Amino acid sequence: MGKSGKIKAKNIKVGSLISQGEINTEKITGERVEFKAGAKFVGDIECKILVVEEGAKINGRIYQELQAQNKG
Repeated sequence: MGKSGKIKAKNIKVGSLISQGEINTEKITGERVEFKAGAKFVGDIECKILVVEEGAKINGRIYQELQAQNKG
């Protein structure tokens, strides 16, 4: 997602995401989530791989293991 992109959604599921824009959500779930410099994110993050460049802003909780894999 580019610098001018904005997403507001209750829950977001992705395989992978690279963002330079603004995202406001309760939770984003994915294999890989990457925030470039200038990105703004509000919500919880649940992913295997998280990449945050210097200058990106995140406000929320981060879970590094997918909950579905932890069951059983």
